[in-house]
Amino acid sequence: MEIIKSAQLTPVVVKTLKAVMSCNKASKLPQKLREMDQEELLATLFATYRAAVEERGIPYRDITNTEAGKNLVDIIKWMNNQKYRTTLFLQGSFGTGKTTILQTLYALYYTAGERTEFCTARGLIEQYRLSCNNECSKYELYMRSNVLFVDDLGTERVQFKHYGDELYPVQDLIDYRYERQLTNIITTNLPLEKIKARYGGRLRDRFDEMCSIIRFSGESYRGLLGKPAE
Repeated sequence: MEIIKSAQLTPVVVKTLKAVMSCNKASKLPQKLREMDQEELLATLFATYRAAVEERGIPYRDITNTEAGKNLVDIIKWMNNQKYRTTLFLQGSFGTGKTTILQTLYALYYTAGERTEFCTARGLIEQYRLSCNNECSKYELYMRSNVLFVDDLGTERVQFKHYGDELYPVQDLIDYRYERQLTNIITTNLPLEKIKARYGGRLRDRFDEMCSIIRFSGESYRGLLGKPAE
């Protein structure tokens, strides 16, 4: 794996990361990553992103001056600040690279030794169904993991019926993790207001308190591949 050298980081990016990393007492980073200086951490994140792109069979292109590159810097800011903002939403339309960045962050935390779980929103519902039937299920692991990564929130069923009872797996999971200040990183195509309307109830105010949002509004990564490098 090729690590992006610090010389490739713009002076503005380096200056920003120095300021962020200098006050990381509220960091959501695993200890292993906290021990890195700001340039090493960003280089590791960019290299992990490249590996995630190539693993999906997509040719890699430098993202330093793209929206994706800026979003990676913003993600590090979130990791190192605002401990009470325990949930990060990666929000945007289809094909803008949210899932690739989610996989990047999962790989970063997992290889740093953090207790993590990764699932799709629909997969989460399936694991909940298995748990209701007393079958082998990962739902309990999703509830308790230090960092939970969820892809495509909003594509699953909100309500689940079991023997006539109306159950709400996503709401229950988020509520449980909110009470314990556990970290969540989630992708969604829905804007926050629609998420709040969809899951509503007791979670409406909690979303305002616990969530930070990074928006993906630009062109898809595959679209960038067809353009000449600047």
